[in-house]
Amino acid sequence: MKNTFIITLLCFSAFSLGQVPEFPKFKKIDALDVTIDLNNILEQWEFRFKNLNELPERLSLGSEFSGKIKADLNPIGQKEGRDLDLLCEFKDGKPNGLQYYIAPNWMKISSYRDGILDGLQETYQKAANGKFYLQRAERFENEKLVWKFNQYNYGETDEFSRSQYLQNNLVVTEIEIYKNDGVQYVWNYDLYSYYSGVQQVFDLDSVLLLEVNLTKGNGTLEVERKHDNQYIEFIDGKKHYEKLIYKNGQLKYEENENGVKEWYENGQLKYEEFYVADNYYNRSWNENGQLVYEENENGVKEWYKNGHLKYEELYGNEQHNDVYREWYKNGELKFEENENGVKEWYKNGHLKYEELYENE
Repeated sequence: MKNTFIITLLCFSAFSLGQVPEFPKFKKIDALDVTIDLNNILEQWEFRFKNLNELPERLSLGSEFSGKIKADLNPIGQKEGRDLDLLCEFKDGKPNGLQYYIAPNWMKISSYRDGILDGLQETYQKAANGKFYLQRAERFENEKLVWKFNQYNYGETDEFSRSQYLQNNLVVTEIEIYKNDGVQYVWNYDLYSYYSGVQQVFDLDSVLLLEVNLTKGNGTLEVERKHDNQYIEFIDGKKHYEKLIYKNGQLKYEENENGVKEWYENGQLKYEEFYVADNYYNRSWNENGQLVYEENENGVKEWYKNGHLKYEELYGNEQHNDVYREWYKNGELKFEENENGVKEWYKNGHLKYEELYENE
């Protein structure tokens, strides 16, 4: 039964990626045509899909309204110069069936039954290549979330997606698809969110590459991927140690209880994060070894490629407030804010703006 469940989920994920349904043409649908002024609705975002039960009353249609409503969400749409459309179907004053919200850069479909979420809720986002893709999908049964899917970095080299099945609001099976690395992982958990039982790795055609059965949450996983090799050690249901190795043998990534490190293929350290006591440290370098970002208990700094400081934020304490500064690429100070006020300069160093705070 477990294997059938996994295969079904893999097939769904592979089919869903990049698939966009045929949306209805609102103008041709026989529905009540209304205009909704979202400026007069405080909870603008929540209203669109979480407060649909209130829509008939707000439009003075009565609590027993049955039928379809198509809406042009003005005046927001007019101000932004674009059309915002909403198509809702009601039965006895409650949303019932598919509800559509379509904007230029994203679209959302929700399935309702007698006023509650029941079935799929899908969100489609426009990617950098101009195409829409399935960004998020959630399945509800009587308002209870039982499954969810998320896709990240669509159309990019590190495209990644995740599907999760839930029981009692806890993830019990999770699928991660790494397109750039050519692999899919099926992670299984116990009801305490620890790795448990069979863990599987597939290629992008859903052909099983290997599987490991964790005994009491203990075991190792070794995967030969497209651009690197991966090693994971599990102890007591947790990832205790993980490393990635480039094909040339150079260490690429390492994570353990001490923190995380990442390297370029030439061996130069790329990134590290770790804790010392309760203090967090985070640093990044470019391929030439130049420090480009640093965060520690004192604050944050970032540098331009030419080595000049780009910005810094110094954390305050009981005696002093935070200090924030920005610089131009040529090294001239651009902006500064501290406990005394704000200053801004032109590239030539001349003062552009100043605001002084009054001391309390």
